[in-house]
Amino acid sequence: MVWEPVSKIPLSIAIGDINESDNERAHDVIAQARTNVLGHARIRSVALDRGFLDGKLLSQIGEDGTFIYIPAKTNLTVTQEARALARRCVQAHARGKTIPGCVYRERQETVTRGSGKNQRTETRTTAVVGIRELPCDWWGPQGADSQAHSKTFVPRLINATVVMRWARGTTKRGEETVFLTTDPSTDPFVAFDAYDDRSLIENTCNREAKES
Repeated sequence: MVWEPVSKIPLSIAIGDINESDNERAHDVIAQARTNVLGHARIRSVALDRGFLDGKLLSQIGEDGTFIYIPAKTNLTVTQEARALARRCVQAHARGKTIPGCVYRERQETVTRGSGKNQRTETRTTAVVGIRELPCDWWGPQGADSQAHSKTFVPRLINATVVMRWARGTTKRGEETVFLTTDPSTDPFVAFDAYDDRSLIENTCNREAKES
C-alpha cells in the first residue's frame, strides 16, 4: 500500500497471497500511485519499513530522484558503522568538538502528565546524529552481488540518522535505530520525522480498514 499522510488516503493498493513477499509488489504499487496522482501531484519521497530493505528495489524507487527513508537492519555493516560513528560524534560533542561528516542535534518537547493536583510537566529530549555519505555496496541496480568485491566497484553513498535518545526513553548501546536516506538534507531530524509519518499508516489506514 502507498498511503499519503497529509490527506490520509491510500494512493494505491495491491493484495497478494499470504506467502508472497511484499517486495514483489512494492515497485508496481508505487508506480501505480505515481500514475494515479499524475497531473495533480508528484511523489517526492517514500518512507518504507525495513521489510523493503532491498538494494535493487530501493534503487528502482529512487531512480527518478525520489527521496527514500528506511530503517536499517542490525546485521548490516552500514548499521554497525553508523552506530560507531554516532557514538564518537556524541563523545566529541560533549567535549565541544565535531567529527567531519557528522552532526549532533537535540530536540526538546514539553508534555503534561496527570491531572488536577497531580498534574506536572516534563521536558523530554530526542537526540540524533546525522552521518553523511556512508558506503552501501548492496544499494544499487544489481542489488547485493559479486560486483561489490571488484576493485573497480564504487558503492552507493547513503546518509543516515542515528537515534541516540528517544523522547520516550533511553536507547541501549548497540541497539540505536538507524534510518538510511537518500535525502541530501543536513538536518538529521528530516529523516526522523519522515519515518515517523510512515508509522501513522497502521492506525489511520490499516486498523480502520480492518474494522470496516
